[in-house]
Amino acid sequence: MVLSTHKLSSENPITTDDALQCQVEPLSCELKRSRQRSEQFEKANSPLLFQFKQRQRFLYESSLEENEADNNKDQDDVLSIAAHKHLKKTKKIFAEHLPRKEVVIPVSEQDKTCACGCQKNLVDYERHERLNYRPPVYEVIVEWREKVERLKGCAGQIVIASKPKHILPKGKFTESILAHLIVSKLDDRQPFYHLEKQFETRAGFSFPRQTMARTVIDCVTPPTTTEQFAKRRGHWLRHWGSGCHITPSS
Repeated sequence: MVLSTHKLSSENPITTDDALQCQVEPLSCELKRSRQRSEQFEKANSPLLFQFKQRQRFLYESSLEENEADNNKDQDDVLSIAAHKHLKKTKKIFAEHLPRKEVVIPVSEQDKTCACGCQKNLVDYERHERLNYRPPVYEVIVEWREKVERLKGCAGQIVIASKPKHILPKGKFTESILAHLIVSKLDDRQPFYHLEKQFETRAGFSFPRQTMARTVIDCVTPPTTTEQFAKRRGHWLRHWGSGCHITPSS
């Protein structure tokens, strides 16, 4: 089977794209017709060969479809993970709200001197933080109120400085001790007999649990009369004072 071709004349060479396209189109049509004629020839003269090629083409197309389906299934089973970005670690300041106490640790005099005899200069500091705990300090505040009088013996001329205002005016404890008792009892869930032992063993003084309970109960608004005191005491013991019992130890 001979395919007709169009030869380019060496005298008139065609160099434009349109001319080349005009040559390609008839060649493509001729090739397509030749393939159709060859298939018809094989079908007429050799039906077994034609059926074999058809079967081979069918199997090839089926294998392509199966591979495509497997690829899609594999893509569904694959879990895509986004690219991980390594973040630069930054040192976080521990407990920024706490006060800082700076302590400068100097270099020894021997290390400040170089081997050649020159003195080394300070260039920077190496920073390091440590959490510190200061135990509570118990102290007794002695109040001395001034008393003045007129020396000529006039009556009613003695004046005494007024007392500072406290939550419990007649109490023997400052507001810091009251806050410590209330927080330890209601927030830290510490029974008063535990606090009593702590005061005895750590601070070395006696603070009975009965006094603690009475002091915490008296932190409410002080009554003005005996009748109001009895009413408020009963209301307090029923609703809130029950959590401030002395909790005797077993």
